[in-house]
Amino acid sequence: SLAMYVLSFTVFGVEPTARLLLLELLPVIAMTVTSVSYRMPGGAQVRLLSLFASPMWLIYNAINGSAGGTISESLSIISILVGMCKHDRKKKENEDDTRK
Repeated sequence: SLAMYVLSFTVFGVEPTARLLLLELLPVIAMTVTSVSYRMPGGAQVRLLSLFASPMWLIYNAINGSAGGTISESLSIISILVGMCKHDRKKKENEDDTRK
């Protein structure tokens, strides 16, 4: 619950500011979106939702000073974009060829 989330800041001696709460909410949203994407039937939907979630992780890692996490998410975003260009564009081209 939200009360427990705010209480965890109190336990660790951190004042729960709006900025900090929003920052800590980024990975929660990103993980939820990624988990939902894994239940999608096609790869295109997984890539699209992952592309939505990865920038949230990137922002979170960059602000918290995690070089490894920032590099990892940067590479993840590049990989997703390459996959979208390669697979999704190829699928569209194949659909256009079958219509001719």
